[in-house]
Amino acid sequence: WQCPECQKRGQFSSVRLFQANFDSAIYFCENKNCLYPHETGSPSKFVVRRSVEDIPVNVEMLRSLDLPETLLTESSLRTGHLDQLIWLSAFHPHIKTAVEVDQHWKLLMAKMKLNERIESELEKIKDFYDPDLEKLKGFSDEMVRFGKHIVPDLEDIMNLIRS
Repeated sequence: WQCPECQKRGQFSSVRLFQANFDSAIYFCENKNCLYPHETGSPSKFVVRRSVEDIPVNVEMLRSLDLPETLLTESSLRTGHLDQLIWLSAFHPHIKTAVEVDQHWKLLMAKMKLNERIESELEKIKDFYDPDLEKLKGFSDEMVRFGKHIVPDLEDIMNLIRS
């Protein structure tokens, strides 16, 4: 809404919600020279409960984190999702390889008992490509939907590692 104090002075500024701390936000005039709502004498009615993780994501946030702007089509996307999306973005080139190595590793372990030397070599290869599949396994369906903006075939990958 428009700031009533600025309107009185012939200026047009909006009242916006600013995050004050981890669990509260407050409405302020976007004009830095305006003190609304503090000029009203009852600023406490302009404080609302909102977790920092519940802040809607905007294009500037996505650009600063080098995440695809197509994520803005996801109306339920909030800042609380960004940690997992940043992780996915960093490791997505290695995820397919990690899944393949993980699948081969499971097959090899089931078929034969490896001697210590071979096992050591396979561990080196596995660790080199492993972007922590346990973290990927923990992605919720919503995070998979978001993640498909970064890794288009993420659903197929998730089906492989969850089986």
